[in-house]
This record gives sequence, structure tokens and C-alpha cells, in this order.
Amino acid sequence: MKQGSKFPVRNWPTFSRGMSEKNIKIVFFMLEGMVGFENRTTCGKMTEVAMRGSDKLKEWYYEAGASDELPETWSDFIQKVIEFCTERDISHLKKYHDES
Repeated sequence: MKQGSKFPVRNWPTFSRGMSEKNIKIVFFMLEGMVGFENRTTCGKMTEVAMRGSDKLKEWYYEAGASDELPETWSDFIQKVIEFCTERDISHLKKYHDES
């Protein structure tokens, strides 16, 4: 396990806050090109992305799943990850509002 991390990660998280939308789309394109990826369930695809994410993304994924609020489609999930990583999601806006 990476020191200082709550979750096992390879080296660096693939998905994290502060990414550009273009870089996120590049990573999704590469993931979707992996052999067998297209045959996975939507849940399996989402879990793969979460496992490649930062601790914050893992926490978001867990909380959304535990409260039955995960997107139903793969394309909706991709959009949520883009919003999260580019910091256009609601949780970021709430934090900004609370700090001002």
C-alpha cells in the first residue's frame, strides 16, 4: 500500500482532481480499448475507474454506491467522473460556498 494512502494504488492515481477534460477523455479512451473491457458490466467498469482513482474519487464512489446514487449508464458515469476530476461537481461548489 502506498504510504499515506488509505487505499492500495499502483503508483499514481489515474483519475484525480485538477485534471483537464482532454486528459480524462484520453484515459477513458485507453481503458475502453483494453481487451475485454467492453464485456464488463457497467458496475465492473465503474469499479475499475474507481480503483484507478484518487482517495477522494474512491470515497465519492463508495458514498454514491452506498446511497444507491451511482449513475445507471456508463456514459452518465463518465460525465460524473469528468465533473469530479475537473472540479465542476456539486461537492466542490458546496465546499467553495462554505469557505466564502
